Amino acid sequence: MCKRDVLDLKWTPIVTRAVNIPLGGNIKCRRNQFPVVSASAITIHKPQGGTFDEVVFNYDKSQQIQLVYVALSRVTSIDGLYLTSDKDDFKFYHGRGSTAPTVKDIRDEYDRMANHRLPTLSMQARAFCKRDVLAERNEDQGGYLHRRRQLILIVSAFNAQSLVAHAGDIESDNILMNSDYMVISETWMNCANTDDQWLRTKSKNLQSSTNCSEIIVNANKSCGNSVLRKHNVGDICLVDVKVEDLTLFILGAVYIHPKASAEAVKLCLYQSLLPYSANLTKLIPNSQPDLETSIVLCGDFNCDPQQNSYLVEFMRNEFGLNYVQTSPTTLGNTTIDCTFTRNINVDIMPYVSYFTYHRPMLNKIVVEY
Repeated sequence: MCKRDVLDLKWTPIVTRAVNIPLGGNIKCRRNQFPVVSASAITIHKPQGGTFDEVVFNYDKSQQIQLVYVALSRVTSIDGLYLTSDKDDFKFYHGRGSTAPTVKDIRDEYDRMANHRLPTLSMQARAFCKRDVLAERNEDQGGYLHRRRQLILIVSAFNAQSLVAHAGDIESDNILMNSDYMVISETWMNCANTDDQWLRTKSKNLQSSTNCSEIIVNANKSCGNSVLRKHNVGDICLVDVKVEDLTLFILGAVYIHPKASAEAVKLCLYQSLLPYSANLTKLIPNSQPDLETSIVLCGDFNCDPQQNSYLVEFMRNEFGLNYVQTSPTTLGNTTIDCTFTRNINVDIMPYVSYFTYHRPMLNKIVVEY
């Protein structure tokens, strides 16, 4: 019992509770206690830079908006934010409707920042990878109309330096995961073990079409036949990129081992790309080389064309493949990750990686069919 008007009806009553504490043996312990825990109160200034799961904020309309911002932004979730008021006034006075000069200045600053957004590499990559609507046009071919369509595909090529170790890093990158095809070198996988099955079940978007110990082509879109060539100095995988059963181009993934001799690299490329070489008839009389099919060849060649021109000249003279100039692709400012194309338009944007020594290359390919 207490005097009248001393206890407020809004107060929460706390009564004692009894707890039995087992101590073992014949010893019995019973504790009577108030179910409270220690708490502390601090001024708004002190927790600046801190983060709390729960915050009880004693709000007042006379507080400066800077203090209100600090108090409200300390909590990790709105579910852990509780507002109290000494005056039982629970109207929020610091909202958008406030005409106070300080509030207006802050709103103006937010508007200025919104109109001058800092361009980031991710924003540039998203804009680069944007697929336009398929362009269609009718083309007169000998008295009948043939519908021509334009398609934009994104092929990301990068050296993973262990795909199993970095599959999670790749999956968390929306730019890479939204690519139509991923050409990955140095996967450090072995077809005989279970890593490939683990990779396929890791994410529905990583559908492995061809894999080996060094390279892998992951297709988010359908693809046709694949040809894999393993050599002493590297691996080459060729995949048919198809739309509606029509082959648009050949996508090739290449990995050449470091310090491979020029002659060994040429032999490796010859063995995989000979059907597309004009010199095929010199080696195999009465054969017909395929000089019309479009080709995109990318990967880790471990040869910097800007320092050694033999690779560029060989690819151009033997297969009609042209080197696509780009900025350095490694942290050592070398350009050993290359893209070669034939009969097709490709734009390249260097991307960023936090898990490998190599920078991913985003290849934007425009094809008509």
